[in-house]
Amino acid sequence: MKKRYLFPLFVCLFLFVFILHRSAPPAAQTVEMPSPELLPPVLDEYEEGFLSIYEKKLLTSLREEGVPGAAYVLMYEGYPVKVGVHGVADVRTKKKVDEHTVFRLASLSKALTGLLAGQMVAKGLVNWNSPMNKFLPEIAFYSPSLTDSIQLKHLLSHTTGLPRHTYSNLLNMEVPYTEIVSMLKDVPPAHPIGTYHNYQNVIFSLAGDLLAEAGNHSYDTLLHQYILTPIRAEDASVGWDAFRSGTNIAMPHHKVAAGYARKELKSTFYEVAPAAGVNASITDLARLLQYLMQTDSEIFSQKYLDEVFHPAVPIHLAERAVRKWKGLESAYYAMGWRVLDYPELRVLQHSGYVNGYRTELAFSQNEKIGIAILTNGANYTVGSLVPSFFKDYRQLLP
Repeated sequence: MKKRYLFPLFVCLFLFVFILHRSAPPAAQTVEMPSPELLPPVLDEYEEGFLSIYEKKLLTSLREEGVPGAAYVLMYEGYPVKVGVHGVADVRTKKKVDEHTVFRLASLSKALTGLLAGQMVAKGLVNWNSPMNKFLPEIAFYSPSLTDSIQLKHLLSHTTGLPRHTYSNLLNMEVPYTEIVSMLKDVPPAHPIGTYHNYQNVIFSLAGDLLAEAGNHSYDTLLHQYILTPIRAEDASVGWDAFRSGTNIAMPHHKVAAGYARKELKSTFYEVAPAAGVNASITDLARLLQYLMQTDSEIFSQKYLDEVFHPAVPIHLAERAVRKWKGLESAYYAMGWRVLDYPELRVLQHSGYVNGYRTELAFSQNEKIGIAILTNGANYTVGSLVPSFFKDYRQLLP
């Protein structure tokens, strides 16, 4: 080929690649590695196919349901192989969600509180059998014997014996937390302590109060010290003031006839921060998952993770929180985490919903796979597609 034709050919080729790049859909973004010794896995065609097909299914469901905004991470071999976003943080301003957009975690906060307790047990500041009244002597339950019997493990596993969601309704009515706690002495137990799983928010939050007393710092300070700072969760925060003052936050939305409309921010449930008051981005959760999937990482000792994740009490498979996880042999609640057992793998999971935010995180330590999804509108996608991730993965197993 003569040289005079090379330059026009190069220009045409450049323009073709440029146009192709501009017209292609945005690629999933990659989160910076928190642990430099971990390298991206080499995937075979079946693994790559599983992840790509699942991601397409997830994005299609989010789009078809009209979910305003979402961020997600798919973990494989302990690595965030696909990190992506969908939609907008606010339907009014049309600001797009990115990998650092902060969402309310809602009850997914409980999983972080369980990890914080494990770190403080490892440091010798508390133990799972620490009596509540040693650290919170002002708290009274229905009887002196019940008050004396409640331990940290009962608060974290929802096994104090009190009725399901004791006084959660008062949080919705914006009754002050301290006033609600003073009313616990009037509630007779529904079951013997330590024997039955009755999900809580107010009572679970007492675990954070206990840890704050044991650590001589606020829950916020301790969570940063033992969890958020070590994993380099740079977007994460605790509480209402931290969230509403953020410059990159996902606004809440609710369903209307035409799709979704923005809701106003509300402080509801931030008073029970250990149960529902942590905020984070998908980048933060990717870093958390990466450390949790390592055996004896530089942050989490496997010995204490095993204690955090040890089943404390059975969960009936008909319960709303687990009934979409088809094929389970059994389900349990541990220290702030659900434990879901299939015949071939164990999944550690928690989900959350509050005031227009729907979230979920689940992973298998042994298989080193996991997923987290954050959304800013009530939806069916999260509750269906997270279990589907593990259902699809199980079909890869021999």
